[in-house]
Amino acid sequence: METFLKSFELWNFVISVLALTIALYSIYYTRKNDKHSIEITDSYVSFIDHRPTLIMFDVLNTSNSSIKILDVELLNVDGSLITPLDYKPEQKYTVVNGMRIPDAYNKYDYSLPFESPEVVPPYEKIELRYYLDPYRSDMKIKITCNKPIHRFRKSKLFSPQFMKFE
Repeated sequence: METFLKSFELWNFVISVLALTIALYSIYYTRKNDKHSIEITDSYVSFIDHRPTLIMFDVLNTSNSSIKILDVELLNVDGSLITPLDYKPEQKYTVVNGMRIPDAYNKYDYSLPFESPEVVPPYEKIELRYYLDPYRSDMKIKITCNKPIHRFRKSKLFSPQFMKFE
Protein backbone atom coordinates (compact mmCIF):
# COMPACT_ATOMS: atom_id res chain seq x y z
CA MET A 1 0.00 0.00 0.00
CA GLU A 2 2.89 2.33 0.79
CA THR A 3 4.46 1.97 -2.67
CA PHE A 4 1.08 2.70 -4.22
CA LEU A 5 0.85 5.99 -2.24
CA LYS A 6 4.40 6.95 -3.25
CA SER A 7 3.60 6.14 -6.85
CA PHE A 8 0.36 8.17 -6.55
CA GLU A 9 2.32 11.17 -5.16
CA LEU A 10 4.78 10.89 -8.03
CA TRP A 11 1.97 11.01 -10.58
CA ASN A 12 0.41 14.00 -8.79
CA PHE A 13 3.76 15.76 -8.98
CA VAL A 14 4.23 14.97 -12.68
CA ILE A 15 0.71 16.15 -13.53
CA SER A 16 1.10 19.38 -11.53
CA VAL A 17 4.44 20.17 -13.23
CA LEU A 18 2.88 19.49 -16.61
CA ALA A 19 -0.11 21.74 -15.79
CA LEU A 20 2.24 24.53 -14.62
CA THR A 21 4.27 24.24 -17.85
CA ILE A 22 1.13 24.47 -19.99
CA ALA A 23 -0.14 27.47 -17.98
CA LEU A 24 3.17 29.33 -18.36
CA TYR A 25 3.25 28.61 -22.10
CA SER A 26 -0.30 29.89 -22.55
CA ILE A 27 0.61 33.14 -20.76
CA TYR A 28 3.67 33.53 -22.99
CA TYR A 29 1.68 32.76 -26.15
CA THR A 30 -1.09 35.22 -25.25
CA ARG A 31 1.34 38.04 -24.49
CA LYS A 32 3.34 37.37 -27.65
CA ASN A 33 0.26 37.47 -29.90
CA ASP A 34 -1.41 40.45 -28.22
CA LYS A 35 1.42 42.88 -28.94
CA HIS A 36 0.42 45.92 -30.94
CA SER A 37 2.47 46.63 -34.01
CA ILE A 38 2.39 49.06 -36.94
CA GLU A 39 4.49 49.34 -40.06
CA ILE A 40 4.92 51.81 -42.90
CA THR A 41 4.25 50.29 -46.31
CA ASP A 42 3.89 51.46 -49.91
CA SER A 43 6.04 54.57 -49.50
CA TYR A 44 6.35 56.59 -52.71
CA VAL A 45 7.59 59.98 -53.79
CA SER A 46 6.27 61.91 -56.79
CA PHE A 47 8.27 64.58 -58.60
CA ILE A 48 6.15 66.67 -60.99
CA ASP A 49 7.45 69.81 -62.72
CA HIS A 50 6.35 73.13 -61.21
CA ARG A 51 4.99 71.46 -58.06
CA PRO A 52 6.36 70.64 -54.63
CA THR A 53 7.34 67.03 -54.00
CA LEU A 54 4.52 64.71 -52.93
CA ILE A 55 5.26 61.83 -50.56
CA MET A 56 2.73 59.10 -49.86
CA PHE A 57 2.75 56.11 -47.54
CA ASP A 58 0.43 53.73 -45.73
CA VAL A 59 0.37 53.02 -42.00
CA LEU A 60 -0.48 49.33 -41.58
CA ASN A 61 -1.75 47.80 -38.33
CA THR A 62 -0.05 44.38 -38.26
CA SER A 63 -1.51 43.31 -34.91
CA ASN A 64 -4.52 41.22 -33.96
CA SER A 65 -6.43 44.11 -32.39
CA SER A 66 -7.41 47.65 -33.29
CA ILE A 67 -5.06 50.48 -32.48
CA LYS A 68 -5.65 54.22 -32.28
CA ILE A 69 -3.11 56.40 -34.06
CA LEU A 70 -2.79 59.67 -32.16
CA ASP A 71 -0.16 61.53 -34.18
CA VAL A 72 2.04 61.32 -37.28
CA GLU A 73 5.11 63.56 -37.46
CA LEU A 74 7.59 64.07 -40.28
CA LEU A 75 11.12 64.67 -38.97
CA ASN A 76 14.48 65.71 -40.34
CA VAL A 77 17.56 63.66 -39.48
CA ASP A 78 18.35 66.04 -36.61
CA GLY A 79 14.87 65.46 -35.12
CA SER A 80 13.37 68.82 -36.12
CA LEU A 81 9.77 68.81 -37.28
CA ILE A 82 9.03 69.11 -41.02
CA THR A 83 5.97 71.23 -41.76
CA PRO A 84 4.12 69.94 -44.83
CA LEU A 85 2.83 72.43 -47.38
CA ASP A 86 -0.86 73.19 -47.78
CA TYR A 87 -0.69 72.87 -51.57
CA LYS A 88 -3.55 72.13 -53.94
CA PRO A 89 -2.84 71.66 -57.64
CA GLU A 90 -4.71 73.86 -60.08
CA GLN A 91 -7.78 72.39 -61.76
CA LYS A 92 -7.16 71.96 -65.48
CA TYR A 93 -9.83 72.36 -68.12
CA THR A 94 -10.37 71.14 -71.65
CA VAL A 95 -12.28 73.35 -74.09
CA VAL A 96 -14.83 71.44 -76.18
CA ASN A 97 -17.16 73.37 -78.51
CA GLY A 98 -16.48 76.56 -76.60
CA MET A 99 -17.30 74.98 -73.22
CA ARG A 100 -14.71 74.53 -70.47
CA ILE A 101 -14.90 71.01 -69.07
CA PRO A 102 -12.83 70.19 -65.98
CA ASP A 103 -10.35 67.39 -66.51
CA ALA A 104 -10.68 64.28 -64.37
CA TYR A 105 -8.48 64.58 -61.36
CA ASN A 106 -6.08 62.01 -60.04
CA LYS A 107 -6.54 61.44 -56.30
CA TYR A 108 -2.78 61.07 -55.95
CA ASP A 109 -2.36 64.73 -56.91
CA TYR A 110 -3.91 65.88 -53.62
CA SER A 111 -2.49 65.74 -50.13
CA LEU A 112 -4.16 63.59 -47.52
CA PRO A 113 -2.54 64.55 -44.21
CA PHE A 114 -3.17 63.02 -40.81
CA GLU A 115 -5.61 65.40 -39.14
CA SER A 116 -7.10 63.72 -36.07
CA PRO A 117 -6.75 60.49 -34.06
CA GLU A 118 -7.95 57.50 -36.03
CA VAL A 119 -8.68 53.89 -35.06
CA VAL A 120 -7.13 51.37 -37.44
CA PRO A 121 -8.71 47.88 -37.39
CA PRO A 122 -6.47 44.78 -37.38
CA TYR A 123 -4.56 44.25 -40.62
CA GLU A 124 -6.00 47.45 -42.14
CA LYS A 125 -4.12 50.55 -43.25
CA ILE A 126 -4.57 54.28 -43.60
CA GLU A 127 -3.14 56.21 -46.53
CA LEU A 128 -1.33 59.52 -45.97
CA ARG A 129 0.04 62.01 -48.52
CA TYR A 130 2.03 65.19 -47.91
CA TYR A 131 3.51 67.93 -50.10
CA LEU A 132 7.03 68.90 -49.03
CA ASP A 133 9.46 71.55 -50.13
CA PRO A 134 12.31 70.71 -49.91
CA TYR A 135 12.13 66.92 -49.96
CA ARG A 136 14.83 64.94 -48.15
CA SER A 137 15.25 61.23 -48.78
CA ASP A 138 16.66 60.68 -45.28
CA MET A 139 13.59 61.98 -43.45
CA LYS A 140 11.98 60.01 -40.62
CA ILE A 141 8.34 59.41 -39.70
CA LYS A 142 7.29 59.21 -36.06
CA ILE A 143 3.93 57.58 -35.28
CA THR A 144 2.34 57.80 -31.83
CA CYS A 145 -0.44 55.43 -30.71
CA ASN A 146 -2.56 54.94 -27.61
CA LYS A 147 -0.89 51.60 -26.77
CA PRO A 148 2.77 50.51 -26.68
CA ILE A 149 3.94 49.61 -30.19
CA HIS A 150 7.72 49.46 -29.74
CA ARG A 151 8.88 47.72 -26.59
CA PHE A 152 7.25 49.85 -23.86
CA ARG A 153 6.92 53.04 -25.95
CA LYS A 154 3.76 54.37 -27.53
CA SER A 155 5.66 55.87 -30.46
CA LYS A 156 7.85 54.38 -33.14
CA LEU A 157 10.32 56.02 -35.51
CA PHE A 158 10.55 54.83 -39.13
CA SER A 159 13.11 55.57 -41.85
CA PRO A 160 11.18 54.72 -45.01
CA GLN A 161 12.80 54.22 -48.38
CA PHE A 162 10.57 56.11 -50.83
CA MET A 163 10.22 54.65 -54.31
CA LYS A 164 9.57 56.90 -57.30
CA PHE A 165 5.86 57.05 -58.16
CA GLU A 166 5.16 56.86 -61.89
